[in-house]
Amino acid sequence: MTRTPHASGLCQEQRGLVTTRPSETGRLMATVDLKLADVMMRTALQGVVRQIKDAVISG
Repeated sequence: MTRTPHASGLCQEQRGLVTTRPSETGRLMATVDLKLADVMMRTALQGVVRQIKDAVISG
């Protein structure tokens, strides 16, 4: 019985943290998305370059 209020209190604290700084969380997510997109683009470009190199070497 003593654990339930403690757990709900923790949940409320976490919710409070999330709601007090929505802009910061959004900014963080946006930068993470941008970095992920950047990395994906780079890996895709590297893959294309590899394919071209392979085609040039074999052809």
